[in-house]
Amino acid sequence: MLRFGRITFACEDTRAVAEFWAAVLGYEVVPSDADCFARGEERELFFKRMRKSPTIELPIGFCVQGPDPRRPHPYIGNVTFSCAGPRRILGPFWSEALDSPEQEIEERFLQMLRDAHVDVDREFYAYYAIDRDAARPRFLFQRREKSRPDSYPIHLDFLADDQDMEIDRLTAAGATLVETRHAGDRTWTVLRDPEGNPFCIE
Repeated sequence: MLRFGRITFACEDTRAVAEFWAAVLGYEVVPSDADCFARGEERELFFKRMRKSPTIELPIGFCVQGPDPRRPHPYIGNVTFSCAGPRRILGPFWSEALDSPEQEIEERFLQMLRDAHVDVDREFYAYYAIDRDAARPRFLFQRREKSRPDSYPIHLDFLADDQDMEIDRLTAAGATLVETRHAGDRTWTVLRDPEGNPFCIE
């Protein structure tokens, strides 16, 4: 089973970026050589010193929500993918990858859109969300044209009990294998989803 591990940022001043997001989310900064972690009650963030693309339009981003009665600090509510085919390609791929169904849209919400004269049938294909059993962050896919950067400033890291099995399963579903890397006793594999967004499995 594929498990969501952390969100990794490519940045030049890792400490400054980590301190910013730690302050936003109520996390603690943990330096690690040239890199930094931000750790707290919610999803771990990793800030890696590396080159990033100057592109403005990000293929992957995330939304900060709250605070609310359940959480004392703001938290990462959504990981949002900008993509050409939310409902045709990318949403179903990640739904299969994470073994999570599409999130159902309540009829009262659809009726609210109709009452506001929104073309629901057209907009239905512009969004796709995965229902991860109320786990956060939710995965949200929005239809939007985007640039193709040389490098990606944000990517997702996943954990797997059987790395080889998960790689075979994901490539059969449409992912592309890029490379396998090693550092000390760690081994992780870089892949790209059907729209080219990189992610790692360890």
